[in-house]
Amino acid sequence: MGKKIVFAVFGGIALLGLLMSIVGWVLGGRPGTLRVSEGEVLYQADGESVAVAKATGWGHMRNALPWHWIDRELASEEAEQWEGHEEETHEAYPEYEDSQWLVSGEEIQIDAEKQQVPLSFDLSELKQVQVDIDAGYLVIKQGEELGFTVQGPMEYTSEFQNGVWMIHSSTDLDGANTKPDGNATRFYNNGQDVTTVFTIYLPKNAAGLEAQLDLGVMTVKDLEVDWLDLSLDFGSAQVKDVKAARADFTVDLGGMEVRDVEADDCSLNVDLGSVELTGVVHHSLNTNCELGAIVVKMPRPANGYNCTTEVNLGNIEVDGISTNVMGSGTFSEGDHPDLQINVHCDLGSVEVQFE
Repeated sequence: MGKKIVFAVFGGIALLGLLMSIVGWVLGGRPGTLRVSEGEVLYQADGESVAVAKATGWGHMRNALPWHWIDRELASEEAEQWEGHEEETHEAYPEYEDSQWLVSGEEIQIDAEKQQVPLSFDLSELKQVQVDIDAGYLVIKQGEELGFTVQGPMEYTSEFQNGVWMIHSSTDLDGANTKPDGNATRFYNNGQDVTTVFTIYLPKNAAGLEAQLDLGVMTVKDLEVDWLDLSLDFGSAQVKDVKAARADFTVDLGGMEVRDVEADDCSLNVDLGSVELTGVVHHSLNTNCELGAIVVKMPRPANGYNCTTEVNLGNIEVDGISTNVMGSGTFSEGDHPDLQINVHCDLGSVEVQFE
């Protein structure tokens, strides 16, 4: 599965590079950038924009990522329907609107019973939570007390050492693939349905949380933790109503939507994917975009901001001020700014809006 993902990533990069070359040639050889807007991948050059693809196919921030697009072997029947199809959309690959995310771990229907995992420690001993799930559905939300449930056949470990609670999935997934089931995605390993939901409950003011999901759907909501570090390799994530002193969000290939976050310091890192964040950042906002899209919407800082930008072959826009190909900039607003914004973009798009 890892090799397929690597090939898919580099294949996507090559495809986007070829796409930019062709469109640039059609537009007269003018250099341009790719950016995502309202569900479309746009090629921009000299103030003109051309829609070159639907963003749904590579995981736009508002659309769940249909993983079976990346490797047609994972859904052979749908692949047969895809071959030779002239329409942009069809039943095998539906486009998801804002309100039509893939089914989350709280909604997926699984025949297996939900198992309550016993814990050998209490909240007073907890300093950090580490979660590392290979594939499936991961749900992390607020609870009145610490809790951990598993619904499905995937194996896992739950250990507590030196104040750190470590949760890891341990099923050998060498024969793994995914198949669509309506708006849901099911996980198979050597032909067996191994779809599993891991749910973690954290009380208010819990310790720091570090969670990584390699392939699947992540849901994080209603949390107040010391610090937060969420990483999505391949899939879809929804984060809502989260408060932390430090909040870090990373996406390799997929889409992450972050709503109503409040943090003193926040970082957003995207390789080939997208993050859309709305909320409040008090002290520092750092964004790094390789090939993808980052959009941040937040209230205008009361005392202004300082901003530094650096871009290679992408596009940056902060508060309506653009930094384009091979450019950099430094600008500010207010005499005593509270917020420091640092934006780096290689081949992609970063936009910071104040509302």
